[in-house]
Amino acid sequence: MQIAEKIVRDVAPNIEEMDEEVEQLEDALIGRASQELRRTLAELRRRAVHLRRYLGPQREALIRLQTEDTQLLEKADRLRLRCVVDNVIRYLEDLDALRDRATILHEDLAAQISERIAQTSNRLTAVAALLLPPSLVAGMLGANIGGIPGQGSPVAFWELAGVFVALMACQWWILRRIGWW
Repeated sequence: MQIAEKIVRDVAPNIEEMDEEVEQLEDALIGRASQELRRTLAELRRRAVHLRRYLGPQREALIRLQTEDTQLLEKADRLRLRCVVDNVIRYLEDLDALRDRATILHEDLAAQISERIAQTSNRLTAVAALLLPPSLVAGMLGANIGGIPGQGSPVAFWELAGVFVALMACQWWILRRIGWW
């Protein structure tokens, strides 16, 4: 009986500490997503699973001891055992809740990271789209073949540069309208 009570007494602070850690992680996750949070979440989930594996068989053994009709336990010991079993069951439920909360936090963190990646990808795609037409024309003009339009005009370069600036401004405006910039 004293062993079971000691197990319950020793596990309680660990579960409370883990609960506080999950609350801190929830608060931290709202502000930012980082590698450190992912490591802490993974460690917390591992600890919860480890404690769950430790307490599960204890619960079964204590329930069996409580329900069996044996002469080893007096009425007072059975009452104490019932309290211990209730505590073990409550701690197991707390561990399950902690594991679920940590899993949800991990999923939220993964969603935030995916969202950041998507935003960065969209911006890179927008920049590539802005630079594609000037690159195409520059490549064509760099072919060094005769008959390039504006070859004899001293303002042809500036006219072409103006067309590129206007084209890029138009593309930038379109990308802003569709929400890619």
